[in-house]
Amino acid sequence: MSLLSQLQVVCLLLVQLQQSVFSNAFNSDEWDHFVFAQQWPMTSCIEVNMTHEHVCYIPRNVSTWTVHGLWPSEGSSMGPEFCNTESHKLDFDPALLDPILAQLIKYWTNIYQDTDLYNFWKHEWCKHGTCAVTLESVDSELKYFKKGIQLQNQFDLLRILREGGITPSDETTYEYTEFLNALERGLGGFQPKISCVHDKVTKTQYIAQVEFCTDKNFNAIECPAKQRDSLYFVPESVNQQLPRGRLEYAAAAKSMRRQMKGGPESCQQHSDRVQRPKLDSESPCQDTEALAYPVIKYSRQMLGV
Repeated sequence: MSLLSQLQVVCLLLVQLQQSVFSNAFNSDEWDHFVFAQQWPMTSCIEVNMTHEHVCYIPRNVSTWTVHGLWPSEGSSMGPEFCNTESHKLDFDPALLDPILAQLIKYWTNIYQDTDLYNFWKHEWCKHGTCAVTLESVDSELKYFKKGIQLQNQFDLLRILREGGITPSDETTYEYTEFLNALERGLGGFQPKISCVHDKVTKTQYIAQVEFCTDKNFNAIECPAKQRDSLYFVPESVNQQLPRGRLEYAAAAKSMRRQMKGGPESCQQHSDRVQRPKLDSESPCQDTEALAYPVIKYSRQMLGV
C-alpha cells in the first residue's frame, strides 16, 4: 500500500472516530429527566451584599422568580455536563439569542452587574444545554432558552405561592411547611427542593431557590429519592457595567454582543475552568426556622450598589 493510500486510510479512521465520539456524547440514554431551577432575585442580591464578591442589579422589569437553569439529569446524579464541547459544533453564539433577548433579561436574569450580560447564559448553555440537544424540543441554543422561559411562565412560582397565601414581605415571615405545601399544591403534588441564604448576623434565612423535576415532555414529576446538590453559577467579573435603564440595558447588551470578536464562543474553554461550589451562605432551608421572602427592591441605596 502506497504512503498516500495509508494516509487516506488514517484520515478515514480519524473521521469515523470523531463521528463515533460525537454520537456517544449525544446519547439520550445518558439522562432521563430535567431539574428546573428558579431563584428569587432579591435574595440573590442579599447574598451578594453579604459576600461582597459582585455588584448586584435587578432590572426594573424583573418582578418575579427568574430561571436559574434547566439541567438534564440521570437518576439522582448530577449531569451529564459539558457534552461534546471539544467539537465546537455547539459553541455558544450570543447572536442566536437576539430574538428573545428582552425575555431573557426579564425571566432568565443575570443580576451580576459587574459581569458580561451573556456570561450567565453561556455557562448554562455550555454546561447543560449542550447535553439537552438530544431532545428535539431543545436541540438548539434558541430552543433551549425559549423552553426555559416557557417553563418559567408555566410554573409561575410567584403565582403559585400567592395562591397559597404567601407573598413577598419585609415584615412577615413564613413557616417552612407553608412554603413547601404551597409549592407542592402548585406542582401537582410533587415535592420540590428549596434552598435558602442564611444570614448569620441577623439570624435570618431567606428563600433563595426552588428546584423540581420534569420528564422529557416537561411535565412535573417526583425527583429521584436521593437529593442532589444544587448547581451554582460562578460569574466572571468584567470591568464593563451595563446601564440601569430598562431600554438602555437591552440596547447595551446588543451593542456588547456586536463588539464581540470571533463570533461563537468556545464551550471547551469554558468547561476547562473549574466552577467552584458556592457553599458559604446558601444551603437547604432549615425546616425548624421561619423563612423570609423579601420584597424586590431596585434603588441603588437599598441594593447597596
